[in-house]
Amino acid sequence: MRTLLLLLMMLLMMLSGAAPVHAQPLTLQFTHFLGPTSFFETDLVGPWARELEGRTGGRLKIEVLNAASPLGGVTKQAAQVRDGTVDIALGLRGAEAGNPFWRSAILELPFAVHDAQSGSRAFWRLATAGSLADDYAGFKLLAVSVHNPGLVHTTTHRVMQLSDLKGLRLRSPNATVSEA
Repeated sequence: MRTLLLLLMMLLMMLSGAAPVHAQPLTLQFTHFLGPTSFFETDLVGPWARELEGRTGGRLKIEVLNAASPLGGVTKQAAQVRDGTVDIALGLRGAEAGNPFWRSAILELPFAVHDAQSGSRAFWRLATAGSLADDYAGFKLLAVSVHNPGLVHTTTHRVMQLSDLKGLRLRSPNATVSEA
């Protein structure tokens, strides 16, 4: 997460430095599919947006739009950036309609990733080396990441063993995980 924050800050600092001193503040829309009380909103992107505005003397502002916004749908993030509806988005590769990022699914295969840190580093190397260039043509990647393997996210309780799944309705994040 620190890498994501640093990359985003560097990009936006460059953008803000290009604006004349007398210009109106530049406002970029950053959208994500997580809730307004998620760790991403409260612990990362919210504080980052406020700090960036302060460091630029108000010349650069980030409007954060989350899942509560009409732009917060999990299946729309990349498409909205591609179409120019928003400037920056946090998305799930496998959630986009038609899965335009299908090459990246290699990192979602069972046993391909030992942990989130090494998997995210491998993903970044593949992306920056051009191995996944067709997936991300037309985008400027600021960061990529993967989860630790085998996570099940719920809103009410932790899933630690098979019996914890009893009675839960589950949604798979993508076709690769569904097949597994």
